[in-house]
This record gives sequence, C-alpha cells and structure tokens, in this order.
Amino acid sequence: MNDKEKIHHLCNELIPIIDEVDPETKEILLDHMKKCKVCTDSFSTIHDFYEVLSPASPKEEAEIPPLKRLVQFNTGLKIILIAIRSVILFYLVFSSLDFTHGASLTLREINRIDAGMFLFYFPTSIFLTVFTFTFFNKKWSFISLGVDVLLITLTTPILKWILM
Repeated sequence: MNDKEKIHHLCNELIPIIDEVDPETKEILLDHMKKCKVCTDSFSTIHDFYEVLSPASPKEEAEIPPLKRLVQFNTGLKIILIAIRSVILFYLVFSSLDFTHGASLTLREINRIDAGMFLFYFPTSIFLTVFTFTFFNKKWSFISLGVDVLLITLTTPILKWILM
C-alpha cells in the first residue's frame, strides 16, 4: 500500500467522526477530500444523514408549557389541607361548647377546647405538616408549620382573654 492509498483508507475511516478529530487531522482529511471524489461523496452522504438525524436546534424547539394538571392537583391538595384543619377546629369549638349556658364562654369550655387541640389538632397538624413538607415547597411547609404553632399555642390564651 502506498501513501495515497493509506491516506484514502484512513480518510474513509475518519469521515464519520470528522468533527471530533484534531484540527491538523481534519485539515489533512479536507485536503484529501478535495482531490478524491469517492471520499467527498462519502462525506456528503454521511453529513446529510447526520443532518436528518440530528435533533432540532434549541431555537426551533417549542417551549414546554407548565403541567396544568399538576398545578391544579397541587392547588387542590392545598385546599384540602386547609379544609381538614378548618373542619377539625370547627369540630373542636362546637363540640366543646356547653349549650345549656347560652352564648357565654366558660373556663370549662375553654379547657375542653384546649384538650381537644392537643388530642385532635396537634397529631393532625404533625401529619399534615410532614405531608406538606414532603409534597410541597419549603415556603408552604413553613407557613403551614407557623400557622399550626400559632393556633396550638395561642388559642387558649386568646379564649381566656375573651372570657375576662
């Protein structure tokens, strides 16, 4: 094999990866393709093939819209979590009221609400906060935790203040 045949053989081997070779090697390949019609045809065929298979450029790709269903699902979950907390608080207040005394709030009823907060609302708030931390962002988790802590710690003092 003479030098021209060796270069021709190497050029045929390197044409598929011409963009990945060193600049000096690429220059040698391009010089050879100027002189050799077989290698030029092979390069154009492979180049056309890669253009067809190559993915579209980022400018041509459409921007992916947000997942509307997922956003709606997350909003629905947040509403359900708020509703669960509200229902428990509503239940605690109205189950603790002694309806025989009329509309006034007594210390006994406040103690019932306080006990109900620790028996029912506290475990529920722990579960819902862990759920929120797992499935939502940190901002929503800290808001949820803050509201729960305020409700648990301030409900009894506020009700006692209202009573006096």
